[in-house]
Amino acid sequence: MSYSFRKCEFEDLDFILDLKRLGMKWYIEKIYGWDEEIQRDKTMDELKNNINDTRIITFNNANIGVTTFKQYDTYNEVGLIIVHPTYQGRGIASEIINEYIKLSKDSNKRIIIKTFKENPARKLYEKLGFSLYKEDNTHVYLDIESEGIYMSREYLGKVVKVKMDRPLGCKHPNHGFIYPVNYGYIPGTVSGDGEELDAYVLGVHKPLDEFEGKVIAIIHRTSDDDDKLVVMEEGRNYTDEQIRALTEFQEQYFESIIIRK
Repeated sequence: MSYSFRKCEFEDLDFILDLKRLGMKWYIEKIYGWDEEIQRDKTMDELKNNINDTRIITFNNANIGVTTFKQYDTYNEVGLIIVHPTYQGRGIASEIINEYIKLSKDSNKRIIIKTFKENPARKLYEKLGFSLYKEDNTHVYLDIESEGIYMSREYLGKVVKVKMDRPLGCKHPNHGFIYPVNYGYIPGTVSGDGEELDAYVLGVHKPLDEFEGKVIAIIHRTSDDDDKLVVMEEGRNYTDEQIRALTEFQEQYFESIIIRK
């Protein structure tokens, strides 16, 4: 089916609200309850925040859907995507999302979708390659990882040599905080940000120049393509909570998840 896009305008508010009623009302109502005035105000706020990233999907000059796609420095985000029920089942949403996936892969960016747990479109997203990385009481967060995380995963469970450029006790040259652990990089590697892959060395309580140990985890920054390996002496391990506590001095400024496999 040959569809096209046009720029979204604030005058499209009623059309988008109609799409929400047709495609989303039943599960929004289940979670929050459906109040027309609240939904109208909320949709207008969404338009104000995303008008430049929102497009109306058209077919034969008729409006048939809406999609929002935001591009950031290190990741892209699929926002609202609704196709009118009359035009569903024709592969339109799949084709649009695949375009977003290709654009993200071509620019080596992670792509994420936040959606309601009740949204049946989750099955489509997973079919297209998205996987769950976190959830809360009402939403699931799905992503397709960037090239960087695939590079990092290669080192999980392997022995690596870390060269320290920020040993324990030194001061960050720009931000002034003191490193409570040894921090360095793996020579000869390339991470998602184009630099050598960084690593925290845990369980050693003195400054080091180099260290050889096993990668027990990856701190995968979900808002930044700059993953960190967690390295310890072979045979030792820390829980996720211990890793969080020891790396909080720096990782508190980033959203991240800890990957073990």
